[in-house]
Amino acid sequence: MEDLVQFAQKVISSISQILPFPISLSDKDGVIIGSTIPERIGTVHPPFKRSFEEKYLCRF
Repeated sequence: MEDLVQFAQKVISSISQILPFPISLSDKDGVIIGSTIPERIGTVHPPFKRSFEEKYLCRF
């Protein structure tokens, strides 16, 4: 998991140089694995989790 977080942070770092707003990457459980706000890494982002569940998990 640590490798994934490091990769996500590299992606966030690169993208944040061209976007004027905060961004984050989450895993399928809504856990933030990369963010322009480092304190958010490892926390759950409930709106993403709900969105993911509605789009992918509720089809079954």
